[in-house]
Amino acid sequence: MKRDTAAQQRVDAVNQRMARDWRNWGLMPLAACAILVLAITHGAGPNPEANDEILQRSFQAVLAVSAILFLVAFWLDGRWTNAENLAKRIWLAAGGDRFTPTSTQLAAQDALAFANTLNSVKTLTFTGCAIGIAAVIGSLFGLGFAHGLQLLLMAVSYQLFVLSRHPYYSEILQLAASGELVVTAPEPEKRK
Repeated sequence: MKRDTAAQQRVDAVNQRMARDWRNWGLMPLAACAILVLAITHGAGPNPEANDEILQRSFQAVLAVSAILFLVAFWLDGRWTNAENLAKRIWLAAGGDRFTPTSTQLAAQDALAFANTLNSVKTLTFTGCAIGIAAVIGSLFGLGFAHGLQLLLMAVSYQLFVLSRHPYYSEILQLAASGELVVTAPEPEKRK
């Protein structure tokens, strides 16, 4: 029972850290970016020297970079926090290539799940911050408030995605800490 209590305390500590990091490195920088976009574009419309085509292409470029960041972070999150991938890594670290590990041996390797999850949360959170910074940079180059607002809305939706992943991360960590995150056996092929 002592292991379960210690494991739950570790999971709770990571949950608190994820929430704190999301607030400090996700929401607060995003709010700062919104204030900067508003300050930069206050009273100024789009750059009067640039024609509509240049503004549109500039916005498309900034939007494309933001979208690429968004997709790369999704992909990394899927690789790092996929339950099956984590279970395989834990199983191998516990000696699964030589024998069948017990749940206690699997639980002893839970640090892999904790490290991968925290790395993923940091990457996702900083990516959301980078999308907010792209809105500021676009505003500095004369894209105007409407375009900056669109990028900020993308960053907000991204940060909400990050927050929506926290329960999944918590579940994965609880399974890993209890030694219940196991590799699923492949189903036998049926002969016809």
